[in-house]
Amino acid sequence: MIKRYLQLLPLLVMLTACGSTPPVPTDSFYRLTLPSQGIEKQRITNGSIHVGNFIGDGLYNERALLYTEDREGRKIVQHHYHFWITSPPRLLREHMVGFLRESDSAPLVITDSSRGDGLRISGKVLDFEKQIAGDVTTANVGIELRVDVAGEDLPRFIKQYRLKEPVSGIAVVDTVESINSAVNKIYSEFTADIRAAVR
Repeated sequence: MIKRYLQLLPLLVMLTACGSTPPVPTDSFYRLTLPSQGIEKQRITNGSIHVGNFIGDGLYNERALLYTEDREGRKIVQHHYHFWITSPPRLLREHMVGFLRESDSAPLVITDSSRGDGLRISGKVLDFEKQIAGDVTTANVGIELRVDVAGEDLPRFIKQYRLKEPVSGIAVVDTVESINSAVNKIYSEFTADIRAAVR
């Protein structure tokens, strides 16, 4: 009887272990939102604004949220189960359209990659991740933004914007809120910059 029990013991241990396995986390998806306090009205042009493609290299084309525990940011890691609703270049492009419309930047703001009349905005994702450096955690956002004017060979305006926004908590949603805040601050600065540049 004891011998039979000993033979069944490994099976009982395996069954017990299987029963105690925690459920697999579900995937979570995040989007950017416009500032809750509203956006300052800044008319840039009485023509149209065409927001062209935003680009990104490597991991910035994938939807997983990114983070680094490297002070220099050399090693970037993807979060499991936490994703943007679309890739960062497309996310930032669509958010730019909404931001410009909300700020009344032009009578017409559209997503358009063609070289039509009016102003054309394009961008490149440089940084879009959380950085944990000792006791300091920041959301690092870097975007290169460019403005072309129909009929001009060279860009009217081009600038790299980089911002490190503090992250207040350890939850992923805290990181998303800080990234969102950084993007809105960059877009606010950008609209003021190009308003001066196209006058």
